[in-house]
Amino acid sequence: MYLIVLLLLNIPAFALNEHLGILCYHNVIDESVPNKHQQYFPQTISAQTLITHFNWLRNNGYKPVSLQQIMDARNGGHPLPDKAVLLTFDDGYESFYNVIYPLLKAYNYPAVYAIVTDWVNTPNNRKISYGNQKLNRNEFVTWQQLREMQASGLIEMASHTNDLHHGINANPAGSSLPAVIAPAYRNGQYETSTEYKNKLRKDFQRSYDLLKKNVGVAPRAMVWPYGHFTATAADIAKEVGFEVHMSLVDTKTNTPEQFHLGRLLLDTETSLETIANYLKNKNESLSVQRSLRIKLDDVYDPDPIKQGKNLDKIIERIHRQGVSRVYIQAFSDVNNDGIAEALYFPNKYLPVRADLFSRVAWILATRLNVSPYAWLPVSAFDLTNVDSHKTDMIKSVYQDLSLYAKFKGILFTDDQVIEKGEQNISDLFKITDEVKKVMSPYVLWGNEYFKTAGMISAPLNLSSQNETQFTRRLASFAKYYDTVLVSTAPYLHHSEFSKREAKNWVDDVVKSTTPYISKDKLAFELQAVDERTQQAVPDDELADWMEVLQNENKIYNFGYYPDNFQTDQPKLQKIRPHFSINTNIGLK
Repeated sequence: MYLIVLLLLNIPAFALNEHLGILCYHNVIDESVPNKHQQYFPQTISAQTLITHFNWLRNNGYKPVSLQQIMDARNGGHPLPDKAVLLTFDDGYESFYNVIYPLLKAYNYPAVYAIVTDWVNTPNNRKISYGNQKLNRNEFVTWQQLREMQASGLIEMASHTNDLHHGINANPAGSSLPAVIAPAYRNGQYETSTEYKNKLRKDFQRSYDLLKKNVGVAPRAMVWPYGHFTATAADIAKEVGFEVHMSLVDTKTNTPEQFHLGRLLLDTETSLETIANYLKNKNESLSVQRSLRIKLDDVYDPDPIKQGKNLDKIIERIHRQGVSRVYIQAFSDVNNDGIAEALYFPNKYLPVRADLFSRVAWILATRLNVSPYAWLPVSAFDLTNVDSHKTDMIKSVYQDLSLYAKFKGILFTDDQVIEKGEQNISDLFKITDEVKKVMSPYVLWGNEYFKTAGMISAPLNLSSQNETQFTRRLASFAKYYDTVLVSTAPYLHHSEFSKREAKNWVDDVVKSTTPYISKDKLAFELQAVDERTQQAVPDDELADWMEVLQNENKIYNFGYYPDNFQTDQPKLQKIRPHFSINTNIGLK
């Protein structure tokens, strides 16, 4: 009866409860065997650790499955067993054949083995380029070994690209980004979008063809180097013939119908508790947001040496502040009129003041583990007399941003438009919809993981009429954006608030906001400079407002603006205990 209901409703059986965890391993060494030449690659673990993992999976009822079983479940065949797990191993190290493969046979566990085909195809008398190293050919498996393992029925070969398992220079500063996700910067020029796509297509086809020719079976899975991909890369992989693609997104387990499959990366520090939480869909990450908005106008200097010092200084300050998200100004607005005079990334229409955005975003993401967002309001392009040409120009600029820089989301701060009324807000949403659409081919990890934030200013006068309008707009923002950032500024030019009144107003704003937006989508940006005097809000007062958010209202997503890295304003020593995410202030 149950299956009949599913068929009548046209609901695939796997959509109900088939959760698929995928574990990602790399090199495994047998430390019990004396070997002075054993290579410790990144994410290397011992054979004993792998045995411990295998035993834990078996003892806790988890059932390793093959890629074929996943494809069968996807296509309406036999469903996956409860607690299904896919084991994957990346890169093509020789240790897979000599250490891992015997263990998989002993446990009768199937696995997917992702191969960098250019490494396997390297002649015995040549070295293999591995990052900054040159490794001997015998550190990696051979085609003969791959054929043997494929024939066993336990191991399925996947592509790890042909020759894109490396970084490329992605901007004039020499930032190294994974070759799959970014156009290369060479000889003073960027690859065009067409050249970038052709590079991917040629590489993926070469890998597909080599695996099919030398192993005898066409590969079905593309496994991304470093776990990074774009929708463009995924689409091209699909065109070439790959049926699934795998990343290192580990926020949740998978279901068989997904084209994109996320994985949990394991290394020597990964505990069994971490594996258990992932497989049970218990996300361990604390969803607390501390944010800053930074102006690249303050970092820029025509003198490259001075600009470099400014960049070092602001990066160090962000590190010491302990924040989780940074909104980075992508446009130049020296005269503060809200209109972009130039941009901080390459594009086809506006001047480039300095090619800074990509460099800063990648430093924050890779060195500080901070989520970089682009701060680029639609209204920065002067929305008076918008015609099809201007709309195309705006969309082109946003697409260039997503092509040449990698970041986690985008912040729209369009107060000038919002204040003109509801129709303007509706028009703004339409334009931003088009903007998100043109960015989607190139954003990191595809549209599913790319986030939007919209800023809305709290009114100083929270009369019933103003509050009604404010909450109505909040509700529409909550439907449209992943994060609603409420600008909480009691000291605007026309404000007459005293210190006590300002604190009470902050509390009133929070209480008038929280009933309309879930706290996980809501964040507040506190004012750090008094517009009436152009002086900094005193540190103790800013800290008091933070306590209003945390202790009195249990709001943990907030930031402040502006931050002056040159004058240490606000004073980090005073504000950090109330602000840093590392202190977990107020969390119980």
